[in-house]
Amino acid sequence: MRGRRPGVGREYSEAERAGFARKGWALPDGSFPMPDCPAIGDAIDAYGRAPETHRAELRALIRKRNDDERCGHRLDKLED
Repeated sequence: MRGRRPGVGREYSEAERAGFARKGWALPDGSFPMPDCPAIGDAIDAYGRAPETHRAELRALIRKRNDDERCGHRLDKLED
């Protein structure tokens, strides 16, 4: 994991993203990686910027990861 820049989510290598996708911690293309609670929070914040075509899949993944990790993030930002 690399350092975090203000206002920007963490940066992951392509190999890390591929690993997260295999584990179900990111979308299949490696976008929106969510290995831990802070990253899940980043994904919630970025949800509105996701392409419409990915939103349903992303919404489901965020909910699953939030439950799996027991993060307790509020999910009211996720449009249904």
